[in-house]
Amino acid sequence: MKENVFFVSGIDTDTGKSYATGYLAKLWNGQGIRTITQKLIQTGNDGLSEDIELHRRIMGTGLLPEDTDGLTMPEIFSYPCSPHLAAEIDKRPVDFDKIERATRRLSETYDAVLLEGAGGLMVPLTRDLLIIDYIARRHYPLIFVTSGKLGSINHTLLSLEAIARRNIRLHTVVYNLYPEEKDDIIRRDTESYIRHLLEKEYPEAYLETLVVLDGTTGQNALVQARQFAEVANVTGIILTKLDGTAKGGIAVAIHSELGIPVKYIGVGESIDDLQKFDADEFVNALFDVKDSEEEE
Repeated sequence: MKENVFFVSGIDTDTGKSYATGYLAKLWNGQGIRTITQKLIQTGNDGLSEDIELHRRIMGTGLLPEDTDGLTMPEIFSYPCSPHLAAEIDKRPVDFDKIERATRRLSETYDAVLLEGAGGLMVPLTRDLLIIDYIARRHYPLIFVTSGKLGSINHTLLSLEAIARRNIRLHTVVYNLYPEEKDDIIRRDTESYIRHLLEKEYPEAYLETLVVLDGTTGQNALVQARQFAEVANVTGIILTKLDGTAKGGIAVAIHSELGIPVKYIGVGESIDDLQKFDADEFVNALFDVKDSEEEE
């Protein structure tokens, strides 16, 4: 297998792994790196992985042939719990050979494979095998998702100590600022602490910080962007609910004042409405609407 498989895990369940996986896949594809995502083991589903569906919606591709062939979701269990228990409930063992064959085929076809785990690093795949040990045995570089909520420093440090003991290479840390942490002091200190730690202990690792703002708040979105920029070194913004042209101008204001790129926009309220931000199309759309209003 080529050395192009990156494992995505995080500090906990619901920390944003699936979102980060889909986002990075879309980002890398936009940079010319042909990237596909794969779910190691999906639980709580039947026949189709909801995480893969989310990846595709973020990537804007719809389901791919590799999805319908089952390569990106080789093992699915019905009960929503940790893989070891889900396998026991469904009365069949996890087929690791099947998973590895699927990963190998994706690796041979694409430039990069983002392999998303289940829960955190210490989640058991079987009674004798943890996700972190699965990563170590296959020498996968790790993309690790953390956040600015209370307790994140503790969880992040424990995770980094565990991967260091197993000689796992830390490739990227995704600092997830959504949903918004109410305590700015904690959020600011968490980002600063993690950034300093990476610079000191993991100088080759990347740090990706992405903020989600509600476009319906108008100028308040600009205020929030300023606040986020003060708290963290934001690398991009997702501006959601841009279902009206008056709200759309805030994207220009954010980039003009703060120099932070708007990477994605949402034209509705759900993840299905997420689109890659195209500045030329966006400006043309604004002028088209303005011209039509003047004609009326």
